[in-house]
Amino acid sequence: MHLKDFFYKEYFTREFQITENGRRSNRRFDPRKPLIENRDQFTEIKKQNKPVFAAANEILRNVTLQPNDYNLLKHPQFANIASECINVTTTYPGLILGTGYVHETNNEAEFKLGFYFDHTTGLPCIPGSSIKGVLRSVFPDFNQKHPFKTIVNINERQQSKVNFLTEILGWENEADKVSKIHQLELAIFKGVALNETKLLFDTGKEDIEFSSIYKRFCFYNGYISGARGNKIFETDTITPHGTDPLKSPTPLNFLKIRPNVTFTLPMIFGDLGFLNLERGSILNLFNNIITTTGIGAKTNVGYGQFK
Repeated sequence: MHLKDFFYKEYFTREFQITENGRRSNRRFDPRKPLIENRDQFTEIKKQNKPVFAAANEILRNVTLQPNDYNLLKHPQFANIASECINVTTTYPGLILGTGYVHETNNEAEFKLGFYFDHTTGLPCIPGSSIKGVLRSVFPDFNQKHPFKTIVNINERQQSKVNFLTEILGWENEADKVSKIHQLELAIFKGVALNETKLLFDTGKEDIEFSSIYKRFCFYNGYISGARGNKIFETDTITPHGTDPLKSPTPLNFLKIRPNVTFTLPMIFGDLGFLNLERGSILNLFNNIITTTGIGAKTNVGYGQFK
């Protein structure tokens, strides 16, 4: 089953087997939306749709990955290109990806939030852009594009980020740790060629040289490489109270990656010039950032955390 196709298409078009009052029948989602004045008909349609979505949700909850599925997730180019990988495992309550995608028809029992799937395999993955964004968010992002000009006006937030990164890298006692973090940030996320730019700067030139695309850091989509019981999905619920805190909330269902699902995050390590950081130090840095900040939606309430 192609999960992306099922979630965004068959979820609303496929016939599901429904059991009501001891009788079995096949039924699909009824998309009709009568005029608001005809509330009885609208209520009846929503009532008829509720067991359809419940059946669809049950199929997703019981999805089990097979050995061939894990192999399918591994893009063929990873074995030839990706130089390093980080393995992280979801913790309770799980991982949510792609909530911004539309997946709602104003019916009960349906999953209210979207979800992110790999377009080709149809299986869940963590976008490489999200991995890169999480890593970059922990760097101070100084208002200085040149790696060798003096950094001025460092605010408290930027200093905290410098302290966090230098502690992981073992640079906390370095006299020029702010400059080194700035240079590291530009090399990883902007592709600045530090050695070549330094040579120009020493001769009085302020031009910035950039590494070729083949010598830059690159972050691929993270794929599932293991799961306890080979099951990957669970259903969860949020209960927003709206404007009236005394009114009973309406539970909203959504799909999530369950705890104890392992993701492999493949990446290419680029050129860091004279910083001379060992690969193990970079892996440890990235691993610490990801397991500290998390990835995906609702990380502020515990989702998207890894071990």
